[in-house]
Amino acid sequence: MRSLVLSLGILIPFILFGSGITGCAKRPPAPEQAPPRAVVTEEEAKHVVVARVNGADITLTQLRQMMNRVSLMNQHASTPAPPEEVRTRALDQLVLQELALQEAARQGLRVDGMVVDSTMEKLIAKLGHEEGYQAFLEKQHLTAAEFRSQVERSLLTQLIMTREVVAKAGVSEEDVRREYEQQKARLVTPEKAAVVDVVFFLKQDDPASWKKANEVRERIIAGKEGNPMLLAPDGTFIAQDLELDKDKDPALLEAARKLKVGELSGVIRGSDSLHVIKLTSYTPEKQLSYDEARGSLEASLKAGAQLKRRQEWEQELKKDAKIELLDVPVQ
Repeated sequence: MRSLVLSLGILIPFILFGSGITGCAKRPPAPEQAPPRAVVTEEEAKHVVVARVNGADITLTQLRQMMNRVSLMNQHASTPAPPEEVRTRALDQLVLQELALQEAARQGLRVDGMVVDSTMEKLIAKLGHEEGYQAFLEKQHLTAAEFRSQVERSLLTQLIMTREVVAKAGVSEEDVRREYEQQKARLVTPEKAAVVDVVFFLKQDDPASWKKANEVRERIIAGKEGNPMLLAPDGTFIAQDLELDKDKDPALLEAARKLKVGELSGVIRGSDSLHVIKLTSYTPEKQLSYDEARGSLEASLKAGAQLKRRQEWEQELKKDAKIELLDVPVQ
């Protein structure tokens, strides 16, 4: 049952966040222009038809709601889509949804009443129980029956999508193994080395600098637990926790590979200064086995297969459909 029902996290934005649209903002008329036409109210919009799909009406209310969803999904885009593009995309989604619902009816699919009841209970709780639910209905100009119908249609859409897209976009074991061989070079866990790094503010080519660095190293060995972080600073060095980068710290990483955890290095000539490091953890680079990589590879392949299948199915639905789009203002 779980695979056939929209999760609450998907259904709530689909139902709730798409219901608050009130139409595009009106622009004041220019001087000497005729007064603008009256804005269609939310109640009136329920009876204004903007498209017909095999004789089934799509209303202005549905269009406004879907335009709101499209806008919400693209609210973080660098360049917001113009209203006409939003309208076109919203209408296309509504047409496909209606075709999907008609196909579900043709196949005799129905959503179990207990599933609808359970989903409604969760949505009402999300809205703030009875008081919040009633306020929501009033704000959206919906009756309880209309809201339940929206929920049921959403669940039925998911049901037919599961049957026609998810179930028909399988990935074989052979497909996953082929993908593993093709992607094997990048399927590795990276090498990681964490150290306490003692960095010296001394000239690298000065023998006195190396002498000073070795003296500090001896102090670390003689100190409590050999912990560089407990050294009293004297202005010539600092101690810091550091995760080594193979590009930025090649000399330190090479030295770290030769150490055991807890072991102190000798004085190292780094790219810009002298160092002494203490290894705190090390994980070598590791090639992921097929079993380790299989889950993520299979999920990626399934996502691609489902997208392809969905596009094919949409074309199948549209092939012999009678679709009529009416030129009705959104306001």
